[in-house]
Amino acid sequence: IDRDTVLSIIVKALTFSCTLIIEKCIHVMAKNFCYINYANYNFLRADIFLQILKHHCFTVKNEYSLYKHIRSYIDFNQEILTECQITQFMETIRFFWFSQRELEEVIKDSLVPRYLIIEALFARLEQSEKIKLNLTNERLQPRKNFGINFEWMQEFDGFNNNSTKGILYWIATNEGKSGWQNPHLTNRVEITCSSIQKGNSYDFVSINPTELWTRDIPASWFAIDLQRSRSIIPTYYTLRHGGNYRADSLRTWDLQGSIDGLNWVVLRRHTNDCSLNSPFAVASWPVLGITTAFRFFRILQTGHN
Repeated sequence: IDRDTVLSIIVKALTFSCTLIIEKCIHVMAKNFCYINYANYNFLRADIFLQILKHHCFTVKNEYSLYKHIRSYIDFNQEILTECQITQFMETIRFFWFSQRELEEVIKDSLVPRYLIIEALFARLEQSEKIKLNLTNERLQPRKNFGINFEWMQEFDGFNNNSTKGILYWIATNEGKSGWQNPHLTNRVEITCSSIQKGNSYDFVSINPTELWTRDIPASWFAIDLQRSRSIIPTYYTLRHGGNYRADSLRTWDLQGSIDGLNWVVLRRHTNDCSLNSPFAVASWPVLGITTAFRFFRILQTGHN
């Protein structure tokens, strides 16, 4: 169950009352709510829709987009919804974080309870007068950003099969909205390296096998900067050998992560690892026990090829 399949799966799960599958679907939908851009939630039962909105992992791009989703749901189901249910939906919206133009719009909406608007306006007034906000009120707090889960699967191991499944592919296709373009050349990521003897630095994230290596210098490295808007808690990573022959394959290296690009943490250490053992060979490894999100990642060679 992932964000691409969850809508079709929950329809069947609701039909056959599959409780465990419904719970899993609610979790996936809540965590990916703002990334399922095409989603139409109007078919859901009111109790299921409310569970998604109140889920502890619920995430949205902005509160106004949530308001639009809820308004669409209410309009579609208005004949079967009670006033209490409509109020419960509206209470999940954090109006405090609306822009002035957005607030001007919702003030005219008779379905939005007045006390929610007054609460937001009073909090904005207190903020302007530098009065400490009541942070026990969840509606005045910014939402936690849970991001997106990308799940590595054995059957998609390798660049050829896994090229449409990884985070870099998602970035390179503008979140799946366009065709693949090298993300370094479109400024979505930045690739740097210690030196270059063959190829171009941006070939490090090429979708196609390309010859690429540094000069023969100890502690050589390639690094990727995901840019300020992104960071990753890695669970798996995949490498491809940069040569069309077996020689000079990596054997001893570190995968490192950094928050600032200056201080590096070893995420996985490889010593005499023979996984890359053929022309343009591809291999994947788990990255265990990491709870910190990193913006920068680096492959640092620590021994001979």
